[in-house]
Amino acid sequence: MDWWIEKNTLTDVVALVDLSRNKVWMFTKYELIKSAQKKSIEKFHLFMYVDPSALPKKESVDVMEYEFENYRIENTVWKIF
Repeated sequence: MDWWIEKNTLTDVVALVDLSRNKVWMFTKYELIKSAQKKSIEKFHLFMYVDPSALPKKESVDVMEYEFENYRIENTVWKIF
């Protein structure tokens, strides 16, 4: 699954949502910049593999869903608010 986020967003916190599985990840703007695997002129691209048996090419950044566990809303909301 993946999300494209405009670089010029005015928000300090971004919530990425998977409605089909009732999962939410929250990133500060700094965390989003750091975690996004792709960066174009206008957007950040963050993606994650949700199938644990997937064998993506070795990335120098996190790409598997379990690698983003620290950003799940239940693990971050207390830090952000």
